[in-house]
Amino acid sequence: MTVLAAPSVPSTSARVVIRRPALILGAIASLVGFLGSWIPSYWGDEAASVMSATRSLPSLLSELSTVDGVHGVYYAFLHVWTSFFGTSELATRLPSALATGVMVAGTVVLARHFGGTRLAVIAGVVAMVLPRTTWMATEARSYAMGAAAAVWLTVALVTLLRRRPTTGWWVAYGVAAAASVYLFLYLGLLVAVHGAYVLLTQRETMRRWLAGAGVAALLAAPIVLVGYQQREQIDFLSRRNYTTVPNILIGQWFGSLP
Repeated sequence: MTVLAAPSVPSTSARVVIRRPALILGAIASLVGFLGSWIPSYWGDEAASVMSATRSLPSLLSELSTVDGVHGVYYAFLHVWTSFFGTSELATRLPSALATGVMVAGTVVLARHFGGTRLAVIAGVVAMVLPRTTWMATEARSYAMGAAAAVWLTVALVTLLRRRPTTGWWVAYGVAAAASVYLFLYLGLLVAVHGAYVLLTQRETMRRWLAGAGVAALLAAPIVLVGYQQREQIDFLSRRNYTTVPNILIGQWFGSLP
């Protein structure tokens, strides 16, 4: 079985080359996501985001104790954001457009760890123009932020594997992983993917990775418990057949075949 090898340390000049396309493509991705984002009206989930964000903090906390607890971090962020910029479609979707740019920039950096600049640029462009990317860039939901967190947490992983720092840095990785889970619960599964990658490429680092993963599990335990307690809110999803060939090969990437 062939796996990706741990990346090598780039030179200073190479790091400059990495930053430039990442910043450029990230900025373009944010612009692409932003243009026209104010045109569609809110749909149901976005309306829930805005209504929750405009509650007073005590009222929001009361709501989160019953429903949408796993979205609490995003709602709290949007509460602060809307207090400055209002609740128009343009204002509330702008953070997602910016987060999409951060995600694309991270994709360029991550791809550059494993290949040349050309591969990194291609990866960034593909990430930018995927219909699912432009869709989440125009959503007043946490999807774009979650995607950005996933990419940069993975960048952090490959950077740690490359530099092999002290255990303290792995603890910081665990804190970042836990913060990602609070933003989007299922990012906890990404930590398991990271563990498999460490096991396959740098088994001697497994003990330090486990220290970071343990910190992540400990810190994320409260939000996982909240999600479990409120599982009935999304129980209907378990009765829908999502694991079909069209959904896997088309739906999750493009929405529809055209």
